[in-house]
Amino acid sequence: MTGNATQSTPIPNSIGRLCVGGDVARFVLPGQIQVSDVTGAMSLNVDLGSLPSGTGFSSAIPGPVQYFQAWHRDLTGGAQTSNLTEGVAVLIY
Repeated sequence: MTGNATQSTPIPNSIGRLCVGGDVARFVLPGQIQVSDVTGAMSLNVDLGSLPSGTGFSSAIPGPVQYFQAWHRDLTGGAQTSNLTEGVAVLIY
């Protein structure tokens, strides 16, 4: 997910908190939904010329901070649930 602001909102039926806020959008194009490797790691090359937004796609512009966070499946006490990574702030310049 990506957004242009921060927040700290619990997600129902999840053990994580949503950290990205503002104009929030998900990476859902082909190849953007990832499966982690055996160590639990995943990566995504982000096209700063085509960031998802709530109204479509936009180009990152120098100056503002863009926030990113991954939403993933997790196991807690043997039960499957969802979780979120810590948020990451990226200064575009």
